[in-house]
Amino acid sequence: MTYLTPTPEGNTNGRRLVKRESSLEAGRPSIEPAKLSRKTRRVSISENKEPGALTVFCVVIIFLGCMVLTIRCLPSMSTVERENEKFVWRPSTAAHFQRDKELLLRYREAHAWRLFVGMSLLYIMLQTFCIPGSGTTLNILAGCVFHDLVPHGEFLIALPYAVLCTTAGALGCYLLSYSTARELVMRRFPGRVSWLRQKIAEQNSSFFFLLSLRVSPLMPAWLLNISAPLMPFSVWQFVFVTLLGSIPTNAVGVQTGALLSKMQSGESMLKANLHQVGILLLLAVVSAIPAVF
Repeated sequence: MTYLTPTPEGNTNGRRLVKRESSLEAGRPSIEPAKLSRKTRRVSISENKEPGALTVFCVVIIFLGCMVLTIRCLPSMSTVERENEKFVWRPSTAAHFQRDKELLLRYREAHAWRLFVGMSLLYIMLQTFCIPGSGTTLNILAGCVFHDLVPHGEFLIALPYAVLCTTAGALGCYLLSYSTARELVMRRFPGRVSWLRQKIAEQNSSFFFLLSLRVSPLMPAWLLNISAPLMPFSVWQFVFVTLLGSIPTNAVGVQTGALLSKMQSGESMLKANLHQVGILLLLAVVSAIPAVF
C-alpha cells in the first residue's frame, strides 16, 4: 500500500511517496502468477499420468524372460526317452498319445517336483497374459499326468490344481491391467466396458451376473480379466467368482486329459466325453438365470 508521509526536514509543503507493506502483507511470500500456474499444471499432469506403452513393453519383456527361464530350468525330455521312444510334440494318432503318456509318466516319476513347479509357473504366467488355448492345453496335460496318482485323480488332484492356477493367473491379469492398462482397455473397448458397467449396475446381485459371465462361453475370459479393474466390484469378489466359475471348464479339460491317457486305438474320445460338454452347457444356463431375471 502507498502512504503520504512528511519529509525528514519537516517541510510540510513538500511531500514524498513512501511504499510500505502492511503487517499482513509483510509475512506473505510473493508468488508470480505465471510460475504458480505452470507449477500447478505440472503437478496435475504428473498426478493424472497413466503408465504408457514403454511400461507395458517392459512388462511383456520381463514375462517372456521369466517364461524362457522357467522352460530352460526344466529337465529335457531326452532324460527319459529311449532309442526307439521319442516324444511327439504334435501327436496325431492314438499310438502317439499312448507313447507320449508313457514318457510323461516316466518324466513325472523322475522329476516330480520340478515338473509340478514348472507347470504351475507356466500356467499362471500364460493365464496372466491371456495366451489363447494355454488353459485348455495345460488342463489336458494336468489330467493326463495326475489322473492315476490316486483313484479319480483327475478330479481330486488335477481339478483343484487347475482351478487354483486359473484363479492365480486371472488375479495376475487383474493386477496387471489395474496397474498398467486401465486407460488402454477403456480406449480399446469402450463399448464393452460401458455395457458391463451398465449391466452390473442393473443387477440386484452382481455376484450371480459375474458368475454367469465367467461360466458362459459367450464372454471371453481374457476380456473379463482385463476389464474387471474398471468394474464396480472388489478384487476379492472377482477372485471368488473366478474360483467358482472356472470349475466347469477346467473339469472338462482335466477329464479330457484323463480320457486321452486311457484311450486305445479305434476309440472315439468325443463320444466318451459328450456328457461332460452337456454338463458344462447346463451349468452355464443355470448360472445365467439370476442375471436374466
